[in-house]
Amino acid sequence: MPQNKRLSRFRCKGCAECCKDFGRPNILPLFEWEKELLQKNAKKNGLRLDIRPLEAIFDAKSGKVITLQYGMHNAPCPFLVHKRCQIYAKRPSVCRQFPISFPKKELSLSEEVFFHCPNFDSESEFYKRFSKGKAKNERAYRKYLKKTYGSCYTVAWEVLQFQKKMEKKIDKLINQKKIKPKKIEEKDIKNKEERPILEFLVDLKEITKKERELIINRFNPKRILAKP
Repeated sequence: MPQNKRLSRFRCKGCAECCKDFGRPNILPLFEWEKELLQKNAKKNGLRLDIRPLEAIFDAKSGKVITLQYGMHNAPCPFLVHKRCQIYAKRPSVCRQFPISFPKKELSLSEEVFFHCPNFDSESEFYKRFSKGKAKNERAYRKYLKKTYGSCYTVAWEVLQFQKKMEKKIDKLINQKKIKPKKIEEKDIKNKEERPILEFLVDLKEITKKERELIINRFNPKRILAKP
């Protein structure tokens, strides 16, 4: 590690810029339990949300659209009031992991994992630790992210593992011929019955309702904060 280059630690300064602009595309990704929570809060507060499937596949065998992730098309975030999040304690994973994101759902060992934050230069901080722009190995990479970004990294890692697990589940179902993926136009999705991935797996008896609850509980903010 280069001398006289003290590493900084990420701290949110509450500027709310990430709540006003979700980046490209300007959509806030949500998991099924987060979608339910936001819709519940929106109804309570008289807000209208535009949430649609963001990542989904059409199963020709069941005739259903299986949604792996949803997207909220309301920007700036309607839960942002006077630079304060009205659902902060239960905000979505993408908000809690900011400014970390794993592109293509994998570890690149580079600075490509960062969203832009106007108050923290993630790329420059990364180069302080890894002068060649890439970590030597996964262990060093994860150690740096954990030390610099704390719970943001922990949430991002949980999200990455969940996405990988769901992709493996889908591949397994395809190989076992339990589902038959077929291309479908985005405009036609609304005319099909749509099921969130975990609920769909419960329908197929691939997981139990209890297992679904345990998976969702892995994203409980209190559990994340309690992890070492």
